[in-house]
Amino acid sequence: MPHAIASSSLVSPCPTAQSQFARFVAQREWESHRWELVNGRVVRRPPAGARSTAIARRLQRRLAHAAERTGVVVLEPRQGLELPTGDTLVPDVAVLTGSRWASARPSAGDLLCVVPQLVVEVLRERDHRVRGETREIYERAGVDEHWVVDPLLRTVTVLARHRDRLELAEVLAGGDVLRPAILPGVQLALAQLF
Repeated sequence: MPHAIASSSLVSPCPTAQSQFARFVAQREWESHRWELVNGRVVRRPPAGARSTAIARRLQRRLAHAAERTGVVVLEPRQGLELPTGDTLVPDVAVLTGSRWASARPSAGDLLCVVPQLVVEVLRERDHRVRGETREIYERAGVDEHWVVDPLLRTVTVLARHRDRLELAEVLAGGDVLRPAILPGVQLALAQLF
């Protein structure tokens, strides 16, 4: 599986605020918090708890296994993404086509300039709320599918692109099955995530 960790010695021609933010992140690589640039504000996200981390890793491994020999790339967990909106977000999982992977550019701070087709956010135990602000950013950036995993409710909210918007497609729970649009035919049992 390709590793999406970018060399911090390479700097891409991303917007100035993002370049400055990338250098800021590079100086804080050792911290357990995630730093994001959200609508021009530097935001410190709380560290993921053990439960959220385990769910994100299980989902990333299952998607990576399903993507083998398809040309689809599943990035390493919590790969920072510099988006064309001027924002830098750190989803728990990101999935993209081989052609988007080929056009990805590395940036400082182990960030990557690319827009994935699928992003997954696992809500934190201490930060139990849907982050509508990031949904809007992913929508503007051109992400096709956004999953919000709620470990407390044991649900996955699937937002899918309809024209130029990410709209609620379904809320899955219990014995339901996730079907990533980027991997046709793949089914991931929700019960195996929690």
